[in-house]
Amino acid sequence: MPDEPPDEPPVPPVPLRPPVPPLPERPPVPTLPDELPDEPPVRLPVDVFAKGGTEWCLLPVEANGQPGFAAYGRVDGGYELRTLQIFTVTADGISRNSVFRDFDVFASFGLVTALDADQVPLSDLGGDHDTR
Repeated sequence: MPDEPPDEPPVPPVPLRPPVPPLPERPPVPTLPDELPDEPPVRLPVDVFAKGGTEWCLLPVEANGQPGFAAYGRVDGGYELRTLQIFTVTADGISRNSVFRDFDVFASFGLVTALDADQVPLSDLGGDHDTR
């Protein structure tokens, strides 16, 4: 007979990792109500209009086939370029409004940073007032 190995006691299996305790139960995720209120929960603060004024001139622009406008706010005897806004338009309407306040971006659209009041057609002033 061939030599048989001596009898060795069996080795108990070693767990690969300790048991993981159960995770705590998470609170329920809030859901939107079935009906949203008629009034928005947040309103634009009045000081936004106090700082920006209420007289604006909007000049149409286009970026990669998307419509938009350059917004000039009234200052002293003219208008100052405040923002460039480009809309993403889908079949359902405007899905995004990208707003830029960067003079390098303004320059890439060939926009002047200021307009004299006499450069602005009356139809762009809005309202019933004539500032000339």
